[in-house]
Amino acid sequence: MKSNKSKYIMIILGLFLLITVVIIISHKFSLNTTYSSVSYDKLMAVLEHKGFSIDSKAVDKDILEGIRNYVTIDEKDNISVYLYKNNKAMERDAGYISPDGFGYDKLIKHVSVDWIAPPHFYKMDNMIVLYCGEREEIINCLKEFMGEQFAGQ
Repeated sequence: MKSNKSKYIMIILGLFLLITVVIIISHKFSLNTTYSSVSYDKLMAVLEHKGFSIDSKAVDKDILEGIRNYVTIDEKDNISVYLYKNNKAMERDAGYISPDGFGYDKLIKHVSVDWIAPPHFYKMDNMIVLYCGEREEIINCLKEFMGEQFAGQ
C-alpha cells in the first residue's frame, strides 16, 4: 500500500515539475519574441502629421531579419519597416547592409539587390526603414525623424 502511495506522489511531483518547466520556458519564449512598436507608431504619426496618407500591413520577411511592415504612402510610394527585439538585434542586422544599400552580407547569406529606385536605409531604436525612391518629401521626413541614412544612395 505504501509503495502505491509513493508512486502516486512521485507521479504528481513529476507532473508538477514538468508543468513548471513548460510555464517557465513558454514565458521566456514570449519575452524573447516581443517587439516594441513604439518607434513604428511614432513614425506612422509623423507621416500622417506631415500630410501623407498611409496604409500599413504586415508582410512576410525578405532580406532583413526583422518583422516587416509594408507601408504605402499616398497610394504610390512604399517603405518597408523592419522591427527587431531590441536595438542590439537591429544594429547587428544593419551591419550586414552594404554602404551603398545594394548588398546584404551575412556570413551564411549574401544577397545582391537591384532596386527599382535608389535605396535609402534609416535606423533608430529597434527599427530599420527602407525607402526606394526619389521623392524629396519622403526622404526629408524620414531624415527629420530618424536622422541621416546609414546606407544607400
